[in-house]
Amino acid sequence: MKVFLFVLLSFYFVNVLGIETDLRVNLDKTEVKSGQAFTLELTVINPLDKTVQGGITVSFSSKVEVVENDKESHLYKIGSKVYCVGHIHCIEPTKEMMVENWYNDWRAGEEKTMNLTLKATETGTLKIYARAAFIENLKKKQVINIPLDVTDLQGYPAHVRYVSVKTPNSDKDKEPKISDAEIDDFIKKNKSVPDKTKIGKSFEFRAMTGMMSQKYADPFYKEFSDNIPFIGGGATVNLTNLPILGDISIDGYVQHSDKGTDGFFSNVPPIVESVNATFNRDDYAITVGHNIMPISHILQNLTNRNSILSFFWGYKWSETDVDAITIRLDAGELTRNEIHFQTQGPFAGLGYTQALDKKNQNKLGVYLAYGRLEGDYNFTAFVGDQSFPGINTVNPTTAWRYGLSFNGLVTRLDQGKLIYGISLDGYYYTMDLAESDFGGFLERSFVEEQVYSLNASLNWVFDF
Repeated sequence: MKVFLFVLLSFYFVNVLGIETDLRVNLDKTEVKSGQAFTLELTVINPLDKTVQGGITVSFSSKVEVVENDKESHLYKIGSKVYCVGHIHCIEPTKEMMVENWYNDWRAGEEKTMNLTLKATETGTLKIYARAAFIENLKKKQVINIPLDVTDLQGYPAHVRYVSVKTPNSDKDKEPKISDAEIDDFIKKNKSVPDKTKIGKSFEFRAMTGMMSQKYADPFYKEFSDNIPFIGGGATVNLTNLPILGDISIDGYVQHSDKGTDGFFSNVPPIVESVNATFNRDDYAITVGHNIMPISHILQNLTNRNSILSFFWGYKWSETDVDAITIRLDAGELTRNEIHFQTQGPFAGLGYTQALDKKNQNKLGVYLAYGRLEGDYNFTAFVGDQSFPGINTVNPTTAWRYGLSFNGLVTRLDQGKLIYGISLDGYYYTMDLAESDFGGFLERSFVEEQVYSLNASLNWVFDF
């Protein structure tokens, strides 16, 4: 039935695309001996701005044997009944062997790949015809083909590649021939395979850098602030089309900042003092995300672009270290204070991603997350050879994080692709001291942090 639908693609045109790179054909060999195996890879991108049905089909001008194929591949031998090109009321036999991968849920900008291992059994020039098309509207039979310059033996527009098949030099060069009965059995088995969507698996590694504006205040210091560079890295595993779960991602990242500096001068008679501090911040997080596909499909229809609404949750840690030196100018005393402030807690939020172009290569995203944090505030004062530690817990508090991001395709590689990312993020919370070793002589009894950051990342994404 699917091959019938695919034949309709040449009859029901409503639009034509001029981007040849939507379909790429790769052969590991262009010259083989009869019976020698070679591999064929077809990579196709859905160039539309919505999720559609579509397929990848390859056919051959002479006999070949399919040694290995994808789980979703269907084989059609010569003589299979299909619709005539341009005549849906006419049925004719196929003139060439075909292999088809059909996808019922092909998302905008998503890349699909057909992988075949083949053996050519006839000498001469083997022509390989590759094509792809998409059913934009199944009820109205609105179909979009990737336009190509030639047609295959059946009359479809297609890419063509050539493989020179030569006679083996000796019997040693010949590989065992698969019998016709084995081929028929193989085809029957593949035709009986249920049409299940293949689970997609990809891995993403990212390196990031940026600048953050950090403000810090605690019971001893009204405010330290600076603009501080940082570096970081992360990794993500993406799983798509999982049974029941759908699409999920698992992400982890670390971020380390350089040291910021700040200071102030205080003259409150009789105390005259100068304070100078260095401080830095580290962040760690593990996040699990889930695409909410029913709502995403509604948004996609409203925006006429690929839209994804996702829910995410995870756990976050942060550490801020402050090293402050106070000089009592009126008394000639020097005190050094070390502060270690640590927070941790769960968070959850919503994210929305919107494609900015029909190719789905550039995207805009926003997110909002709610966190419930706990923390520890450790303060140690060093005066001369003596140290005075103070360990304090803080009350749990609410924290909000929000951001705006842009990302897009940089280039495609032999193994995967490179994607750029730019984001603006904000983070703010105030935590009250629950128990303190300092008694009641402090002006303030809370710790406050505010962080705004501009991030740039380079992501390497590949399937596995």
